[in-house]
Amino acid sequence: MEYTADYFLNDIYDLESVGMLSDLALSPSLLTYFIMFDEGDRKNALAYIVSVLDECYKAGHLRIAISHNDQELYGYAMLFVHPDPKFPKYLHKIYVKEEFRGHGIGGQILTSLAENEPMISLLCPSDKVAFYEKYGFHFTQPFEVPEGDNFILSKGLYSELCVMNNYNEALGAPIFLLNDKDIKNIVGI
Repeated sequence: MEYTADYFLNDIYDLESVGMLSDLALSPSLLTYFIMFDEGDRKNALAYIVSVLDECYKAGHLRIAISHNDQELYGYAMLFVHPDPKFPKYLHKIYVKEEFRGHGIGGQILTSLAENEPMISLLCPSDKVAFYEKYGFHFTQPFEVPEGDNFILSKGLYSELCVMNNYNEALGAPIFLLNDKDIKNIVGI
């Protein structure tokens, strides 16, 4: 049997939704929404995040690269794909399960992606810039959350990040962000 990303989707969705919800709960600007958060709220929030990821995956806007040994998932990368192929793919996440960290799996995933995808953009904290430079990425600019009413709640989530890419053209990077509508659905307001 060939084990593809589809085989591991539920595991990946679970890991990703828990991570995204944790990021939201730790955001100082959203903390008050999580004070009364109970287990039912948590389940609803996780289900909403999974539904967004699954919708993107089924539409072909989310691709997932995996590292595994048969039925055991070591890690994955999530690439968001703009419908217009002239835009770079957005590397949303490289994740390696804790028990497999420190063995170069994240670097292997990144190397494979960089070799097979000529145009990738990503966001990272400044302390990770050197890591991505080892794999052919370069800093392009500090990231700024889009202006407007759709990103008021998410301002604090994406602060102090750097935009990096593995290409030299001055193309905009279509970056996957949770907008205020998503955040309101997740926190139940």
